[in-house]
Amino acid sequence: MEFSYFRGSTSLAFLLGVAQLIIAEPTVFPLSRSWDNDTYTIDVAVGNPKQNIRLAVDIGSYATFLVDNCSSLYFDEDKCVEYGTYNESLSTSSTYISTSYEESWLDLQDGDSHRLMYYADDFTIGGSAALKNITVGISDYPTTIQYGSLGLGFGKGINSNHSNIIDELQGQGITKTKAFSLTLDQNDIDKGSLIFGGVDTKKFGGALQKRPIQPAPDKRSSFDEYRYWFNVDNVTLNNPDVGSTTTVPGFTAMPQTINAHSYLPTKIVQTVASAFLIHNISDDSYGSDWYVINCEWRNWVNGSLDLQFGNLNISIPYRELVIRQDGISDVETPECYIGVLPRDEGELGDGIWYLGHAFLRKAYAVFDQESKSVWLAKKEDCGSEVVEIGTEDGAIASITGQCAGGLDATGGSSSTSNAGTGTSTSSGTGSTTTGDKGNASDQVRVSMAVFILSAFSWLALCS
Repeated sequence: MEFSYFRGSTSLAFLLGVAQLIIAEPTVFPLSRSWDNDTYTIDVAVGNPKQNIRLAVDIGSYATFLVDNCSSLYFDEDKCVEYGTYNESLSTSSTYISTSYEESWLDLQDGDSHRLMYYADDFTIGGSAALKNITVGISDYPTTIQYGSLGLGFGKGINSNHSNIIDELQGQGITKTKAFSLTLDQNDIDKGSLIFGGVDTKKFGGALQKRPIQPAPDKRSSFDEYRYWFNVDNVTLNNPDVGSTTTVPGFTAMPQTINAHSYLPTKIVQTVASAFLIHNISDDSYGSDWYVINCEWRNWVNGSLDLQFGNLNISIPYRELVIRQDGISDVETPECYIGVLPRDEGELGDGIWYLGHAFLRKAYAVFDQESKSVWLAKKEDCGSEVVEIGTEDGAIASITGQCAGGLDATGGSSSTSNAGTGTSTSSGTGSTTTGDKGNASDQVRVSMAVFILSAFSWLALCS
């Protein structure tokens, strides 16, 4: 019997492609806490030959921009050199991109703007996500920008005339949808993870809570960019040392990765500060809103900042708001500060509120451009199992976290164990016991891989 279609190298290439489709899953890209604990970065390579650069991950901007040189900086030139620069003239694959005058100015979420020139070039994220002809902005005479950023906001047709990273990840077939998930590890670990087009179901429990994206605050023109703003329903502040509980009405906010601190309504910040017996630095170069404390407060303070999203509560212990920042050590020792800063209506910023790193350490977040929503769950950790986000309606809503203590599909509290996975979690003790059964999807993936490898061997004998 002849199997001419399956003979030779063509048949092996065909089956190898099938195997990749079955076995492949979205990649988890590690993030590193950098720049005096103020931001999280990811390694990329740009151009041909590759120029290695470390970029800050920025969910607050649509644009990816790079620094061309460090010699014009007012300060931190050595760190700029360490993070890497991009020279388009050294790349054989770079192409100049013409842009309008308006788009040549990049508006940052702190209200500053910077003039950029744009080029398209090869772009590899984390050593594995290889993209072609990615549009990047070049800050060729920076004075205060010491590093570039990987912009993960809304791109073509919404904020830009050009495709950005999220657009191209889908367009070039690396992801099925314009969505990504992100979480940060605990304060003392200095790591985080980013998954394009996928969700790690062992980093939360139960259902994800959908938060529709809200219009940008109607304040200053630099905030016209469409970003991941969503509603916080209310905030409860628990100060057990003084026996008080304070509830504050909700507001619209956006999570941020580019800076560690949170900007919150003044009443929230004052209540948090009171738990630290805080004093206010009023004559330093950073302004009067920096709450400087002894770093030992991380071991002393009690209380929590609880944010409510429907039936989901994200609780941030006060001790996890303490940030070590070498940049303020010259102002006054000790060298820690509270990572919440006050901002209210009528002040500079006009009620524009951000949720910083402490929030993203306690929440698992999926940023979904398809449904224009951010999906949230309480951060847990019972291992790692990544699933791809599909293209069907309700794809993210159907994804269930495998850790105990999350929300069920209706938004209520879930106490369901990890049925079918061979794993059970005791919510009372936090202990985890893993059985021998294994995860069903893993079994299917491995079985298919064994089948295909067996087919390779059979075909080799028949060839």
